[in-house]
Amino acid sequence: MKHLAEFPSLGRGIIVKNNYSIPVEEKGKLSAVVGLIEDPCFDILTRNGKTTFFAIKPNISNEQYPKINCVKDVDGEALLFKKIEERFDVLFKISLCPTAIDFENFYPRDFVNKLKSIPESKDSSITAWEYYSKYLTSGPMTFGVIYDRYGHAINKYRDFIGATDPKVALPGTLRNTLADLKAFNLVHGSSPDDGNKGIENVRKETKWLSGIVSRILQ
Repeated sequence: MKHLAEFPSLGRGIIVKNNYSIPVEEKGKLSAVVGLIEDPCFDILTRNGKTTFFAIKPNISNEQYPKINCVKDVDGEALLFKKIEERFDVLFKISLCPTAIDFENFYPRDFVNKLKSIPESKDSSITAWEYYSKYLTSGPMTFGVIYDRYGHAINKYRDFIGATDPKVALPGTLRNTLADLKAFNLVHGSSPDDGNKGIENVRKETKWLSGIVSRILQ
C-alpha cells in the first residue's frame, strides 16, 4: 500500500482546534490522513482485520487519574502514547477537538440515549450524557490507527488496554494499571464484537475521524 511507508510520521505533533487556522504543512498532513482512510486499499486492510482505531481521552492528569505520575495533561498523553507505540505499529496520530454533536455521532445510538435518560448522579441536575460529553470536549483528544500485519489488530489492542471498567480489567492491562473509574478509563479502542461487527466498528470510527478532519480542512 503506497501510504504505509510514509505514515509513521504523518500527523504527529498536530493539535487542531475547531475554527483555528492551520499551518500549510499541517494541512498537508491532515489531507494525507483523509487520503489514507478513504483509500480503497486501506479499507481492504481493515476488512482483513489489520487496522484498528484508538483514542486517548482528554485531560490525562493526576487529578483525574491519580495512578498516573505526570505534571500536566500533555505529559499524560505522551506517556500513554509511548506505551501504545512501544507495543504497536501506529500509522498516525492526530489531536483534535470534536464537538459534543460529533461524539453523539461517534457512540452507538442506544448508548447515547441511555446516558441521556439518566441523571449523572442521584442529586444531579444534568444527565449522564451531558456530564460525559462535557468531559470528552474538555480538551484535545488524540486519535489514530494501529496496524497489525497478522490481522489481529482489534483484539490485540483491546487485550492491551483491558476491559471498559478498569476495576474488572485484567491485571497488567493499561486500564487496570493506570485508571480507576469506568467514566475515566483513559483510552478508546474499537469494540471486538463477534463476527464482522468489530471490523465494521473500525470502518465506522475511521470514517467518523475522516469526516471531522475533512470539515476542518474546508
